[in-house]
Amino acid sequence: MECFFMLLIIYFIYLCYALFISKFDIVSPSVIFFSFFFSMLSLAYYYKDKLGFNVEYRTFYVLTIAGLIFLLTESLIKRIKENNTRKIINCECFDNENIVLIKEVILKLSIIFLLFSIIVSIIVIYVNTKNIVNVEWNMRMTEYRELLLSGRVQYHFFISQLYKINTAIAYIYTYIFTYNLVVDRNFWRKQGLIIAFVIGYIILASLYLGGRQPTVELILSTMVMYIILLGDNRFKVLKFVMKCVPILFLLGILFYFSADLIGRADPDRDILEYLATYFCGGLYSFNLHIDNPAYTEVWGQSSFSEIYKYLIKFKFLDASIEDMSYHSFEIYGNTVTIFGRWYEDFGSLGVYIMTAIVAASFSWLYYFKVKNTAKGNRLADILYAKLVMALILAGYDDRVRDLISVHSFFICLLICIIYYGYNKYNVFYRIGVVK
Repeated sequence: MECFFMLLIIYFIYLCYALFISKFDIVSPSVIFFSFFFSMLSLAYYYKDKLGFNVEYRTFYVLTIAGLIFLLTESLIKRIKENNTRKIINCECFDNENIVLIKEVILKLSIIFLLFSIIVSIIVIYVNTKNIVNVEWNMRMTEYRELLLSGRVQYHFFISQLYKINTAIAYIYTYIFTYNLVVDRNFWRKQGLIIAFVIGYIILASLYLGGRQPTVELILSTMVMYIILLGDNRFKVLKFVMKCVPILFLLGILFYFSADLIGRADPDRDILEYLATYFCGGLYSFNLHIDNPAYTEVWGQSSFSEIYKYLIKFKFLDASIEDMSYHSFEIYGNTVTIFGRWYEDFGSLGVYIMTAIVAASFSWLYYFKVKNTAKGNRLADILYAKLVMALILAGYDDRVRDLISVHSFFICLLICIIYYGYNKYNVFYRIGVVK
């Protein structure tokens, strides 16, 4: 039996076991990790002959052992949590019984701030691409993205700060919208300003990064938030998941057709094949250098490249050290799955250790914070829904590297500051649900 098919079967078994030990808690770290990784493996296997995907024996055993370690680590953290039944109670607005609103003046100021950010971003893109003869928008976005990836153009410091602030606000507002939807599903019509802000943020993110990933991440984070808020009502969770299936298919179709808007269209491939080359390319790239472990010249040079970039920038390290923030492969993008960079730096043993650390971190956040708060501080919900993208996209790339970057650290810090600031100054307020 070929290694690829065996890996697919093993990860399906891991997924079933993760569902069993979590009692079908589909937003637990292991269920999220294995469900999405298995989906990407399945898509890659379906197109393996056409696209040249393969899994060598060494790739097979590294991924098999790493997956087992993830399962065992979460099981251990969950067992520790079960022996500690104390719940944290912080009485706030979010009591699962009342609608939570944001003061309208704050919402309007947020939208004005967002519109200002969008206008500035458009101006910057225009200035950076003004030498392009073809003035079509998709050509400008293609050139802008290439300039960013090549390092010939840097993200402007001012715009970068605007983006971070808007990202933090967008995740808090999305949580408010989702929470109110759970409390009263008919209330969404009265949340027009929040919806407007979130749509505006999606536009800003696409402009700022020249890509679609922030939009995909926000939609997936919203689904995670909604399931968390449904609590232990398995019937409602299952019903919502069934609704999510066609939404995910639609998201894939929109992802495909939106490629033309940002200059990344690939008309020679159908929708599924396009998604396979985009999201499964990391597995292909990881398999390519499986016989070359721990080849980087400095400890953690690839896994912690975002940190090294700043150390080099501020001359704490020699400028001759290669910046490995961006991989450049001939085909299928620049990704290497969640395990690839760890393997580049530390080899197989490093993959296993890093897997255990990541699994323990997410399990602690989920079981000790998200699941351990009774009608209280919902900040952990927002942070978990934001950070868990690293597990959702594990089969695609190492997003843990992004989580420990200065950029992501400040976004998470801003989420905390804005959330607590809104609470302290009564920006949040409750109204009763009319029965």
